[in-house]
Amino acid sequence: MRRRAGPGQRRERGQGRERGQASVEVVLLLPLVVLLALGLVQVALVGRAQLSVVPIAHDAARAAALGGDAEGAARRAAAEAGLDPARLVVRSRTVGALVVVAVTYRVGSRVPIVGPLARDVEVSATSSQRRES
Repeated sequence: MRRRAGPGQRRERGQGRERGQASVEVVLLLPLVVLLALGLVQVALVGRAQLSVVPIAHDAARAAALGGDAEGAARRAAAEAGLDPARLVVRSRTVGALVVVAVTYRVGSRVPIVGPLARDVEVSATSSQRRES
């Protein structure tokens, strides 16, 4: 025996077919949401590296202004900041009474799925200090 829908419980035709629609939409959109989240993590890693390179350049310029080793100071500061010193390139030059140090760091793409799709990004910073005798 078939039950009739009571008042306020009106059942429309085709409603049973739409029951799984939300599940299908979630299954289809979930990979895109995960990919977007992983992309944001990669962007955050690049931003962190950029923020870390600025004080590294400052430390290297300060060391060079005092007559020390700019590259060694930059590598030590990079290791303290949690960056790979092997990916660091340090260039220093003297311009009049100033020592100018440029630091470039190559950020590797380490995030799963997104990493192989993205190429390495270079972040850089420059700092200058007056030479002290």
